[in-house]
Amino acid sequence: MEIGITSIQRDRNPYIIEWIAFHLCVGFNRLYIYAHQSNDGMSQTLHDIAQHYPVYVKDIDASVSQHEAYTDSIHQYLPEVDWMAYIDGNDFLFPVQHANIKDALTLYEDKKLSALAVYWTCYGSSGHLTAPDGLLLEEYTRHSHPHFHTNRQIKSIVRGRQNGNVQNINAHYFSTSDGTCDENMRPLTPQGLANDELPSQNFFRINHYITQGTPLPHSSTQMPLNPPLNTAHSIEQLDNLDQNEYDDGIRYKFLNQLTLKIEEIKAHIGAIHPAL
Repeated sequence: MEIGITSIQRDRNPYIIEWIAFHLCVGFNRLYIYAHQSNDGMSQTLHDIAQHYPVYVKDIDASVSQHEAYTDSIHQYLPEVDWMAYIDGNDFLFPVQHANIKDALTLYEDKKLSALAVYWTCYGSSGHLTAPDGLLLEEYTRHSHPHFHTNRQIKSIVRGRQNGNVQNINAHYFSTSDGTCDENMRPLTPQGLANDELPSQNFFRINHYITQGTPLPHSSTQMPLNPPLNTAHSIEQLDNLDQNEYDDGIRYKFLNQLTLKIEEIKAHIGAIHPAL
């Protein structure tokens, strides 16, 4: 089974090796990354990794939107895979119960759906006011309550080889012939869950590091002088999203294998990774 990821990323060189290593460890075997006019060396790192791993890099300039990149992926790459996840650089998608993503997706091979919705678990700053030096999985340990409202957000794993019957509605949702369902086969629309329904993460989950890489103030009045160009949320929003109530420890499931894979990748490309 060919299981891919499409992601558009910019200036994430300190994190890109960990992100790639993680998704290789959980069983994705084709990573299509749109390097969005990065200025921090990420594009070169990606091209180096692509010499040794199933990573496919497309350099794009700043005028190309995420919607355009995803549409390009639908036409160019979705026909090559059985399933394609569309996620961001601060999303870490994994199977909760199964050893790899292939085994988890096998449960849905005969289901009537064209895209599988996976819910977020939002991770907070874990007390960091500036970006720490270690791995994201080691440094950002605390996350929101399972019923936190933003955990209702989804990202999509789209069934591949659909002969063009897929349209990108937004970064989260795709229009497909048989529709989008979550892991419990609840049909979803672009508006997401109904008001009285709660997200389910028994089989799939996305750890969403929503405040990662952003200088986070103690309060919304302490706005940094130069927030990063890729900050997608206002400081007020980040203050609200900085949820640190829980640590369910699920990251420990991956840390040993992840560390070994990172070392392997670095050995292949001769990298001294500054964030490690």
